[in-house]
Amino acid sequence: MGKGRKAALAIIIVIILVSLSYYYFFILPEDDVPVERAPDFEYYDLDEFLSPLIEEVPRNLSELRGSVVLLTFTDYSDAESMDQNNVTAEVYENYPDVDILTVDALVSEKGTTGLKNIRADYSFNWSFTFDSGGTIREKYDIVTLPTVIIIGKDGYGTFKAERVVEYAELSTNLDSALAGSAERINVGQLPGVKKAPDFELTDVNGEPLNLKDYRGKVLLLDFMSINCVSCKQAEKVLKDVYKKYDRDELEIVSIDIEDTEEEIRDHWDDHDIEWRVARDPGDMALKYHVTDIVHLVLIDKKGYLVYEKVGAPSKNELQNEIDDAIAGRSAPIELVEISFYLFAVLMGIGTFFSPCSFPMLPGYMSYYLQKDLAKQVKAEGAEKEAETEEERRKKRKASIKRAMASGTISAFGIVLVFTLIGVLVLLAGTAVKPYISQLGYIVGIILLVLGALMLTNLQYNKIIQPFQNMYRSITEKRSKKKEGEGEGDGESGEPSGAPVESSKGYYAGLFTYGVGYGAAAAACTAPLFIAIVTQALLQLELLEGIIVLFLYIISMVVLMIAVTVAIAMLGQSAVQKLASYTGAIKKFSGIVLIIVGIYLIVFYYLSL
Repeated sequence: MGKGRKAALAIIIVIILVSLSYYYFFILPEDDVPVERAPDFEYYDLDEFLSPLIEEVPRNLSELRGSVVLLTFTDYSDAESMDQNNVTAEVYENYPDVDILTVDALVSEKGTTGLKNIRADYSFNWSFTFDSGGTIREKYDIVTLPTVIIIGKDGYGTFKAERVVEYAELSTNLDSALAGSAERINVGQLPGVKKAPDFELTDVNGEPLNLKDYRGKVLLLDFMSINCVSCKQAEKVLKDVYKKYDRDELEIVSIDIEDTEEEIRDHWDDHDIEWRVARDPGDMALKYHVTDIVHLVLIDKKGYLVYEKVGAPSKNELQNEIDDAIAGRSAPIELVEISFYLFAVLMGIGTFFSPCSFPMLPGYMSYYLQKDLAKQVKAEGAEKEAETEEERRKKRKASIKRAMASGTISAFGIVLVFTLIGVLVLLAGTAVKPYISQLGYIVGIILLVLGALMLTNLQYNKIIQPFQNMYRSITEKRSKKKEGEGEGDGESGEPSGAPVESSKGYYAGLFTYGVGYGAAAAACTAPLFIAIVTQALLQLELLEGIIVLFLYIISMVVLMIAVTVAIAMLGQSAVQKLASYTGAIKKFSGIVLIIVGIYLIVFYYLSL
């Protein structure tokens, strides 16, 4: 394999790794979570706490190390908790070597007398304590009552169940713990895994909306905007999913990153959406690393992130993830803390690989290869075929330079689109927002037309001929003016007023395709782009905000250049062989453009 192909292959591998890491590098498999001892905590024995004759002395769970501990979390006013207490009473009678501690999770200090009376009535003679502040429950991730935990002699957990555990099952697990044969497990918070970032919002109706209020339920966060194409598709799926589950199982909260509260309320009323929605105050997208919308985040009952999805999911996929979260089978994923600068880079990558624009990438590759091939064949028609290694080396070098220039020009087509969108929104406000989602549809029609033209004998240059003639007339006037100043010949060595070189049309075509690529991407990512850049300028200093915008732009430019150079280096060695198939390549390029155009049009109509 030649050096050129090796380099091209390396570039392609890097692009693939970058795109894969963008979607997957936050996932932390459950098997990688280390096992730690059961969390220690301080507590007061209920009998000592209520006795006027005994001084209140706090105890620690670690004092029981060396014995097997049965730790239960209950609520004496709950029927299932009382069932579990009755099972625990059997353990107390039959396992004198087991230390038992029951934490009544909801009783307050004032209610301890009532708990004492219940214990006396039912002869619950083992140690009880209370956790009115929730400190112990937080350490053990308790969201369901009753919860039963067994801790071995070495202080490591060996069993945990968030339900009523019958005596037979409990006895089996206690025997294993006493024998020292039970497997160690984490019974407290997962070490090294952070929970979902906390938030305190106000919904569009003025009501407080806090993450802690959903503890004990599975929560689906939906980062969206009203006019986002994929958000509309996801909305249909979420409506079906929301109806399937009870409210004590699943709640959905939408976070709109762009629209005004009035627009959101109107949309919710018009579409009969039942779940709550809040407007992103500016930090939610950054907290949850939202670089593209629609972006779904699933949080389990204990507050761990267990699922992320960029783009509209299928109904079956989402339901399977929710079922796993409700059943407690989901492995946690972790969000790595990132700065605004890294976030800008990720957002640029997300724009480049967005669901709306990524299907155009094969079309760009085909389009560039066909144009570059035609340019090289035309140049070689007037020159001798390269015969020496030095000439071939120069030819490869020239091809790479041309590819870098081509990729840069195509990338700035994307940048132009997002710059114009930002300016239009700044000047016209919300009036232009509904039309952004239609860019994908418009680009689809344009690609269909271009693809059809490439399949026919009608040449592209005939369409743009009037514009070329206009440009030539301007350049001729400038040339005559320069001639009068003693600057008759240009750098190319051709006479003044000579026809415009084909390279101008070549680069104009690539720039146009870049504009189309950016317009398609905007259908998915423009709302997020506007929101994040605005927040960067508001939250950071002006210079830092400009740097964020620059990093966003340069990440797209680098990716487009890398793709173009890879195409050029892979295609360069095959140019001679492909020269005789120029017509077929052109038709193939036309077919690719038509397919991409149909995709964008169908994608738009499915979102209506």
